[in-house]
Amino acid sequence: MLASDRLEAFAAVAAEGSFTRGAKRVGITQSAMSQRIRKLEEELGATLFVRLRERARLTAEGEALLRFVRAREGLEAEMLRGLRPEAERGAGRHAGVLRVAGFSSVTRSILVPALSPLVRESPAVVAHVFARELRDLAGVLRSGEADLVVTDRELPEPGIESLHLGDEQNVLVEPRGPCPSRFLDHDPDDTITDRFATLNGLDLAGVPRSYLDDIYGILDGVAAGWGRAVVSAHLVRGRAGLRVVRGHEPLRTAVFLHGRASRFRSSVERAAIAAIVATFARVLA
Repeated sequence: MLASDRLEAFAAVAAEGSFTRGAKRVGITQSAMSQRIRKLEEELGATLFVRLRERARLTAEGEALLRFVRAREGLEAEMLRGLRPEAERGAGRHAGVLRVAGFSSVTRSILVPALSPLVRESPAVVAHVFARELRDLAGVLRSGEADLVVTDRELPEPGIESLHLGDEQNVLVEPRGPCPSRFLDHDPDDTITDRFATLNGLDLAGVPRSYLDDIYGILDGVAAGWGRAVVSAHLVRGRAGLRVVRGHEPLRTAVFLHGRASRFRSSVERAAIAAIVATFARVLA
């Protein structure tokens, strides 16, 4: 059996990315923290962290252990809740921690509404829902920072399960008032505009770009008259100040849900998956 205090110390360092901050989180000295991690590594026969100058980075073995710790926490919370009297449990059906990450055009608009009934009806659920850049989401899942991630591509890796949620329809939008010859993107690495242009035979050579970091910044920029943008159609519905430019073929981009393959999913994770699948099917239809 792995000692609970060592697993707690390990999880704290993984969450904080630092032995010093991890020790403060647990309420022990840094030397005691280092000793617990060293004992755990000796017990497992594996190195769990690479000690860098500014942070502690998980090794592959550390990532695997963190996934175990997260699953253990969820199952333990579920079990304890089931043992308590109904009066202590409250009216909710689920308990535990739920960690879900996605890219900006689906996190606020689809993930939060999908998980809202689950979170509202189960006070014992602690939800961590956050947006990251598409290029970072695979690492978020590997590290255990999130249990479920939504991306725009499959992750063909051992131990990862993927489910196709549907396709975003990306359309060209412009302000309802005057519109300068400019396109708005997330950042210089964003390829959506160029892919849309290639699909529709548009020549964007020499057309200036501006960058607004996330999808809602882009939508606000279009509505404010900064220029045009290619965005997911479901974000345009009912939004004032902009309109879809007709006569172009939408750019379809696939959306996938990923999670670690496991025979022991907690009830809250199973409920979250069902809600995410149903909501994406409805919104992207």
